[in-house]
Amino acid sequence: MAISGYSTYVPASSGLLVVAGAALLFALINLPCVSVWALFGASLRNLLRVRRNLIAFNYGMAALLVISLYPLFRAF
Repeated sequence: MAISGYSTYVPASSGLLVVAGAALLFALINLPCVSVWALFGASLRNLLRVRRNLIAFNYGMAALLVISLYPLFRAF
């Protein structure tokens, strides 16, 4: 993500200050996203310790995966 962000939004002839500013901006955006993802994963871990919940979660994720393939096969 950072490589594509730099190549898209940071000019090639930019100086160190612009690169450092872009890195800071990416870090400020990334930190809350990663924190929420980690907290969600930690709480989900407690829920999935019960075997029934784990099986239901796996079936749900499998169903979402199959449903996500629908647009691909609809094109044919």
